[in-house]
Amino acid sequence: MRAAVEPFVAINLVMNVAVLTMSARIASVGRIRPRRILLGAAAGTVYALAAWTFFPLGPALFAPVTLLMAWSVAPTHSFGMLVRRSFIVLGCAFLCGGTAYAAAQALQNRAGALLLAVPAATLWLRRLVRTRIERLATHTVGVRCKFGADCVELDGIVDSGNRMVDAVTGLPVIVADARALRSLLPGKLDPSDLATLPPGFRLMRLSGVCSTQLAMCFHPHVWLFRQGAWCEAQAVVALAPRALSEAALVPSSLL
Repeated sequence: MRAAVEPFVAINLVMNVAVLTMSARIASVGRIRPRRILLGAAAGTVYALAAWTFFPLGPALFAPVTLLMAWSVAPTHSFGMLVRRSFIVLGCAFLCGGTAYAAAQALQNRAGALLLAVPAATLWLRRLVRTRIERLATHTVGVRCKFGADCVELDGIVDSGNRMVDAVTGLPVIVADARALRSLLPGKLDPSDLATLPPGFRLMRLSGVCSTQLAMCFHPHVWLFRQGAWCEAQAVVALAPRALSEAALVPSSLL
């Protein structure tokens, strides 16, 4: 039995790492963390081994293990976002698993099928991610921010290059022009003068193409207007130190 279990575990672990890495790319996660991906892959491998040795565990643990693997792609406080990422994980698993099965049937060799399936599925996923980014690059999206008793609506654009994640909360970062949010902000706040940082705000690093600079940020209630309805989103809003040509740059990971 040992000779049969070890290849099963090794192949399953490699496939899970590939699936979760692809899922992170599709979900436009700002920073892929290999250790977290490996832990999620290990959880999936333990589940597969348990379901293989005792079949009733498969259906019973399917949903919680899928959610755990989706959480390992990128932790989130939103259950709805976690469910959406679970479907991304399942879709990538279907793609990799289907490719591996077809290759195994053609080659009649599991190792050869794995060597062929992972690169093939990776190339297909890269094309899918590129197409998704190209389509999102020109999209506009409505943004609603509520902080305290005040609420502001503004027009933003989906910025495929914005992959920033707040180091404190782990949430995506919307970069906004302070002029568009003026009614939410204290009167003395000046984004270009860090000495005017008000209570309830803090500093974070904004990484751009040419430089990294400190910016004020806060955590308001955020909604995005999608498919004809306002949907709540978990995000941190950073105030651009300089004026922007757009009211807000929304990361594609929020869509």
